[in-house]
Amino acid sequence: MPDPYEFWLLSAFVWRLATLLVGEQGPPIHKDAEGNQHYLFEWLRYKAGVRYVEGEEEAEGWSTILTCVWCMSMWLGLLIAALWLLFPFLRLGMLMLSLPFAISAVTVLFSGIAHNGKS
Repeated sequence: MPDPYEFWLLSAFVWRLATLLVGEQGPPIHKDAEGNQHYLFEWLRYKAGVRYVEGEEEAEGWSTILTCVWCMSMWLGLLIAALWLLFPFLRLGMLMLSLPFAISAVTVLFSGIAHNGKS
């Protein structure tokens, strides 16, 4: 089992990655011929089958996890826990990868608290 520091670091990583994948645009990746900007996470959700019709999300099958932070965090948490338990040699790399996401997660939480949940 991870120690408390590792647990909170991995938990913050999972939460931040889930919120990125479900609800953020992500970095710009290209402009189409009409000049419309496309973004990484929006593109991933579109490729997975998530569609926006009149402001509402539509998704079927597995793509529905890309519309729910709670669902996404559960599956990511399961994946991270399985990797942690089954492949001990990956642990240091997982912690190193998790650190910038965890720092971002804490920053987002503090910003939400400081601004009463407003960006």
